[in-house]
Amino acid sequence: MGDHETSMLLAQLRSASSYSEQAAALRSLKNEIVGHTQKKEALVAAGVLEPIVRMLSASSSSSKLNGKDSRFNAAPTRTPTEEEAVRLQAVQALSTIASGGSPFLPPLHATGSISAILATLSPLNNSPHVVYASLRALTILADAAAVAPAGSPCDLQILADSLFIPAHIHSLQSILLAAPHDSLTQSQITLAADLISRLCHDVNHKLALSKANGILDALATRLAGFIISDGLVIPGAEWSDKGQQGDAADCIPVPAPRLAKIAPILNAIAVVIGDSRYRAFMLLTSPAILAVLPVAQFIPAQAVRAAWQVAGLSTSGNGESLGAMDYLLPPMPQRGSRRARRKSAEPKERKATSITSVHEHIRSESYGQGADSQSGDGDLPESPSSQTMIATIIIPNLLQLMRDHLDKPCNTDARFIVDGATKETWEILERAPVLLARLIVDHDVLQQASYDCKAIEVLSKLLQESYKPAVSSQPKMWSPNPEPGMDMDEYSPTCKLGPAGELPLLQHRIRLRESALRAIAASLDKEDYRRALMELDAVPYVVESLSVYPGKPSPVKERPRRQGEQQSGDAQTTAKPEYGTNPPSVLIGACNVVRMLSRSVSVLRTALVDYEVFVPILKYTKHPVVDVQIAAMAVMVNLVTNVSPMREALIDQGVMTVLCEHTRSSNPSLRLNALWALKHLVLEVGPTLKKAVVEELSPGLLCRLICDDTEDNALVSSRAATDSPSFSSEGVDLDDDVDMQHLDDLKGFVFGSSTGAPQELGRGRTRIMEDRLARYRESELNPVRKARNDDLAIQEQGLDLIRNLITGTRNEVLDQSSPSETTEMLRPKVIRPFSRRNSGREARMIYPQAKLIEIVIYVLVHIAASVPRHRQLVIAQTNMLKQLGAHFNSKEKYVRAALCQLVTNLTWQDDADDATGCNQRAQELKRLGFLAKLESLHEDDPELDVKERAKGALWQMKKGY
Repeated sequence: MGDHETSMLLAQLRSASSYSEQAAALRSLKNEIVGHTQKKEALVAAGVLEPIVRMLSASSSSSKLNGKDSRFNAAPTRTPTEEEAVRLQAVQALSTIASGGSPFLPPLHATGSISAILATLSPLNNSPHVVYASLRALTILADAAAVAPAGSPCDLQILADSLFIPAHIHSLQSILLAAPHDSLTQSQITLAADLISRLCHDVNHKLALSKANGILDALATRLAGFIISDGLVIPGAEWSDKGQQGDAADCIPVPAPRLAKIAPILNAIAVVIGDSRYRAFMLLTSPAILAVLPVAQFIPAQAVRAAWQVAGLSTSGNGESLGAMDYLLPPMPQRGSRRARRKSAEPKERKATSITSVHEHIRSESYGQGADSQSGDGDLPESPSSQTMIATIIIPNLLQLMRDHLDKPCNTDARFIVDGATKETWEILERAPVLLARLIVDHDVLQQASYDCKAIEVLSKLLQESYKPAVSSQPKMWSPNPEPGMDMDEYSPTCKLGPAGELPLLQHRIRLRESALRAIAASLDKEDYRRALMELDAVPYVVESLSVYPGKPSPVKERPRRQGEQQSGDAQTTAKPEYGTNPPSVLIGACNVVRMLSRSVSVLRTALVDYEVFVPILKYTKHPVVDVQIAAMAVMVNLVTNVSPMREALIDQGVMTVLCEHTRSSNPSLRLNALWALKHLVLEVGPTLKKAVVEELSPGLLCRLICDDTEDNALVSSRAATDSPSFSSEGVDLDDDVDMQHLDDLKGFVFGSSTGAPQELGRGRTRIMEDRLARYRESELNPVRKARNDDLAIQEQGLDLIRNLITGTRNEVLDQSSPSETTEMLRPKVIRPFSRRNSGREARMIYPQAKLIEIVIYVLVHIAASVPRHRQLVIAQTNMLKQLGAHFNSKEKYVRAALCQLVTNLTWQDDADDATGCNQRAQELKRLGFLAKLESLHEDDPELDVKERAKGALWQMKKGY
């Protein structure tokens, strides 16, 4: 574009004074730059963005109609006003410029273009055409941000932070709830849902979108519309009682139109729900879902028959209960009209699948009645369980979907513009492994099913596919202007283009690496599965994924040995263009695969040591991203075991110091993994290393790790500093505060925003759903519960560390104050609720966890198994022994057995010199009531193992006196 043309367009924009002149100038500009990247670059460098944004902002400020709601002007058939014409042309011009890609993001961000576009998003103040143009512009910006290089002023996270604020969330909600009376409105709904699914990945954003009467509720309404249009309403939704029809009818949405797309709605729902049972239950208790899938008397066989008929499948019983299937299929009434049953049995055809949302409902708990109740129709067969359905239907089809698209030819010339078919193939290959991982993780039956379907082979091919070099064959266009970022310091930020983004093909392959690694890690719980992966020669690709700057994966014999502390796979300090840069998510995925592989002693002693994976793992324990540190530390837990050939090398590299440093970390997960690794490191090593660990940690820190409620206290202190109503230095009420503080949010999903609960539910059932929703929320979002769980896990590993420090050595590595400190682990804690004065709420007791008690006892068992002075040290802790005596009545047999072993060790006599001390210890135990309690266990304990241990302890104790 010549300087003269640029000057003419800018002059026309700057001189336009009336709305009609501005609209004409913007239209000319838009028509001139469509499809011409060089013209866009020239105009942006000349400063074209500032007048566009100024016009857009000025026309938007006049659109409030004196504060009145402009929904009555929203009909698309009406003639747009002059202000709306300017607004539309300005948004479209900015959208056209943004389509140039990530280099245009910096000037767009600097001029406030994104904020100006967001200001036109509300359908209450803008015409449907303007709203559609705004949604379209945001989608294009998201496309550019997705390939933006690191450090870009407008990446996906920044765009999401700008969009998901209360004002714009309300605009999105209004768009989603609009009656889809024409194609334009339906397109708005589709674009809004697509934006949510692409940008909503932060947990805070998910919570913001799932508040009562918000985005999740609106998405549920759209989903209910598809249920109605397909005739899939559960029998009983007509609310046969005439007095209740009005309440239910108010919540039933309009049917989805014929051209509506369900996939974007399902994708958005899946993203907002995420891995949260709480938000999944919010979806199922939203008014629209309850209206079309009512909660009534539940008969599983009827639910099964209707569901399988809807799916077009036959029912064949095997006597298994529904399990999680109940959560997918809401409870059904005993009686339903024939018309409703006929609708359920004869669904319309609709191509509507979303691989990202299938798992969100079939893996949750049921909120209906038990699945074992019998149907009134004795001839109805029982349904297969949900895991059988997943194993026989979903997993095979999911893997076949991956195979089909892996073999499908697609455009691989790494162009910046990707055609629709290629983009669809990429998305399926990126998302399907993630879904598979969520389905099978920690589930033996489903892992076996995926293994039988050759899942590891498919995932290995995906990982290998992700390391094919991506080289662009597109020639670079000549430009009279300097390249972005070169000799342009004289330009202001509003005119300066940014660097080019990454190639879409390369980004796809990096995302493919992440998803394949995630699925592989979820598939390796058994030795057979790990052996299958080894046979596929996938380890070089896993090892290369441990490098920030990967290269071509190669067998170990072709890799040079490391020099010093540098490992060959991580020798590159700059990215290779054809392989890209592995982000933290890929490093974490690779660490997780190595962690699963290192559970196999054979793999640990062959492939992993050959590839020297301990070098990058040790380096990543100090990575700047804490999640990478946590993943690396989880691998270290297995690499420092006494069967690991890498243990000595890691000790030489200073792993002990690193682990001890992380035990002081402010992150509880990192602190936990560090303690876990230290516990393995000190097992079966000499006293020198054990002494070094104790000196590095200090006995005082060890005592604090096993005694202090570090996380709980820190949380209370932080909340007290901010005057939170739920916390105080005196303690926290774990249950009541949650229910009271969030009751309004919870009621919105059960009762709805404008109508009361359908009377069919009844007060009792509604209250049950409210309580369940409150419990889910409390379990996921209450920081107090998480803090206490963190403390419990850290204390358990700290006690195991002490136990391993004592085991196998007779040297006194702990000072004499240590045993008495464990008394606090055995004592119940008093929790005083934070409340206003004279509230009348009583303090509650939190009793020690049985697992911790067992570990404490076994620490003492090992101390008592040492020299006589250590036994005397334990017997001198009267308060601790009194606390222990109270646990002879524990419900857990392993606690009672451990107490018997402790008595046996305490009353052991080494030699004649220890006779007096042994007698004193036996007499002290008798005085504390241990003799009577052992006799009771020997006579009445239901567990044979406990009875035998008690018998031995009694004999040993009586011999002592």
